[in-house]
Amino acid sequence: MKKVLFAVFMIGALLISHNAECRMKGNLYNALKNKDQVKVFVHDTKDATAARKMDLGELRREMEDALTSRKSINFKIVSQKEDADIIITCDVKEFVWMEEDPIDDVYGLEGVILDAVMTYNYARVQAVFSVIDGASGKVLWTRKLKATLTQAEMDEEKSIPLVNERIIKIFMRKCFSKSHG
Repeated sequence: MKKVLFAVFMIGALLISHNAECRMKGNLYNALKNKDQVKVFVHDTKDATAARKMDLGELRREMEDALTSRKSINFKIVSQKEDADIIITCDVKEFVWMEEDPIDDVYGLEGVILDAVMTYNYARVQAVFSVIDGASGKVLWTRKLKATLTQAEMDEEKSIPLVNERIIKIFMRKCFSKSHG
């Protein structure tokens, strides 16, 4: 009987801890969803990469477009920090473009071979996004996010707007989407 109780306890503990790890941590959706309007100031993006090849103006426009087109939270872009409920900052830490993508599909021998044979261009960007309370200056949410992109015939110049779009989608999903748990 003790062994059965111990087994049930261990299975329950494993299931509970697994669910806790899968929950979104620090998402701002619940804090903002009931507001009539959330005024947002998107701070100028900073490029801390060695190459300085990112189109920072386009990245900021992508962010503003993603915010204003959001349906579940009514964001309004403001031009002054002082008028904002939240301030969003983005610091690009890494941009990589490679003519041949790295071998990264490790789902068995067939996948590795296929990934090694197929050649695509590769781009990766890593950026730190922060959302700051406009009134108090307190950091509400901050994460280092990474976006990767593989595509045939994508030169470095073409990869920049594509990877910008991808990192903004990831930011919007991680920071402002509904929790599915």
